[in-house]
Amino acid sequence: MSSPMKNSGWRIGPLRVRSMAFFALFYLYLWLVVDVGLVYYAHEVTTEFPTFLRGTAFLKDFLMYPGGLLEYASAGISQYFYYGWAGALIATIVAALLCLLGWLFVAAGAGVRTRLLHYIPALIVLVLYSGYLHQLTACLVVLSALALACAYSWLPMRNGPLRLAVFVLLVGGLHYVAGGAYLLFGLLCALFEVLHRGRWALAGACLAATGVVPYVIGRQIMLVPAAAAYGRLLPLQGQGIWQTAVLLPGLWSFYVLAPPAVAVWRAVAVAKAGRAATEPGRPPGRLRWRAGTAALLAVAALCAALSLEPGLRTLLRIERDARERKWPELLREARQLDKHDLAVGWHVNRALFHTGQLPYQMFCFPQSELHLVPSDAAFKRYRMPDIVYVGFADLLFELGRVNTAEYLAYRGLEFVGERPFLLQRLALISLAKRETEAARILLGSLSRDLIMGDWARRYLARLEADPTLSADEQMQHIRSLMLVKDTIGFGPIEQMLLDLLERNPRNRMAFEYLMAGYLLTRDLDGLVANIGRLEDFSYPHIPRHYEEALALHALAGGTTLELGNRTIRWETLSRLGEFNAILKRFGSDTAGAREAAAPEFGDSYFFYFKFGISGVAG
Repeated sequence: MSSPMKNSGWRIGPLRVRSMAFFALFYLYLWLVVDVGLVYYAHEVTTEFPTFLRGTAFLKDFLMYPGGLLEYASAGISQYFYYGWAGALIATIVAALLCLLGWLFVAAGAGVRTRLLHYIPALIVLVLYSGYLHQLTACLVVLSALALACAYSWLPMRNGPLRLAVFVLLVGGLHYVAGGAYLLFGLLCALFEVLHRGRWALAGACLAATGVVPYVIGRQIMLVPAAAAYGRLLPLQGQGIWQTAVLLPGLWSFYVLAPPAVAVWRAVAVAKAGRAATEPGRPPGRLRWRAGTAALLAVAALCAALSLEPGLRTLLRIERDARERKWPELLREARQLDKHDLAVGWHVNRALFHTGQLPYQMFCFPQSELHLVPSDAAFKRYRMPDIVYVGFADLLFELGRVNTAEYLAYRGLEFVGERPFLLQRLALISLAKRETEAARILLGSLSRDLIMGDWARRYLARLEADPTLSADEQMQHIRSLMLVKDTIGFGPIEQMLLDLLERNPRNRMAFEYLMAGYLLTRDLDGLVANIGRLEDFSYPHIPRHYEEALALHALAGGTTLELGNRTIRWETLSRLGEFNAILKRFGSDTAGAREAAAPEFGDSYFFYFKFGISGVAG
């Protein structure tokens, strides 16, 4: 007897054209619209994205429990999501295989080749990745069970005990390699025996073996707890996210319910219309093919539209641009947001500094006092989670607060584990502090990372040639900024920045952040007291926002301004006059004045000083 799989091959014709077109669009959507590679950067603040290192030392821990090998493979594959095109390709291949193997298994068990039903798993993958939920491991669990179930259905032997013996070997190996996949595999094999061959006794024996194997392998041989033996990698925990809580069990349910549902449908159809009306393999008519294809694309488009999160995409792109130091791109993304949370605010001001725009364009974006540098008092007041501190390590390192940056990076290890970006930060900090041996250890560990390994190996080679990195411009710059007596923790922001300027008066970042702090707190006296520091830098004239603050100070009759050879430009004074004219026209109608002034002055310090908001220019 020939295998039902061989009689129901993947049709060359309309059905194949539909599949190729569908998955081509699937790939392009994940790559160009979703930008699925952004899931790599979610590990800045979560533990969802896996860590992976080369070498047997990292592998050996995965060998000690059921499902470890699949988790290891998934972690390695996941690293390539760093390259957006590769991440979209991986997700597309997984979705296509889930559909193909599901199509084959339904055909084997129910004897009918489905035309559209088997695309449901691809839609589930589409919804997961449109929400930037990296569930590659969960998908590989299903894929491994499904692939082995298809292999089981191809077995040529009809002898029941022999088939059971092969099943036990397969389910045992699958349990060790893929953990909870054993359960789905057992259910699918039992379904096949019942639907295709009517062997209820063999199906029951397969289910019994499915229940016993985890106890023998997990509890007795590997000595893991019962929860790990039976439940690891089962879709039981949604982590408070409805998509994973609903869609992953739904993916499992599809493969269990589809074969009997299709078998029942076929039986009913045959009874009503006769076997000729539902002859397996009858190619669809042209009209039916077009209608089915249109329906599939419409459902896929609806799923994509409902699951895509443009706001989250923008936030993750900002995180990526900050990690890659793509400052102009970061600012372009930030302009798409109406409101900036703390993380976005920190990244925006850092990007403005690195593009030379902080004293000129700061109030083009939403601002608040907390958008500059950390403060224990402010964080406690707003009850910020500890993980928020991790994002400050790079900023404080650039400012010269190296010890505090090191402290935050080590706290990050506690929150999110040994992520590559944290190892990189710690390595740079050790190099700046001339702690060469500590840097070697960190770089050695990072050199085993698939993505950042090349960067680490280059630094190790440079250390061999120059142990103190005396020719490294970045290291020499940071060392020139470092406080001689650095402390850990966050005191008053103003004093921290003044200490940095005392250490190196040409610390431009500390100066611009100090002045930005005075602007945000509307401390005109503090700004005026430090305006003389402009002489330590090469500004061609007084930066725009400083000039606007000085004009306000002069209008209020403050202390005499000592500007040296610099003056407040007539254009700035004229604009202040126009702004005050609007305020005078509206009198006590603050809301009306704000609305009238926003189109022309919403990105100015005049507007922020009066109304306490920014980034509202027309």
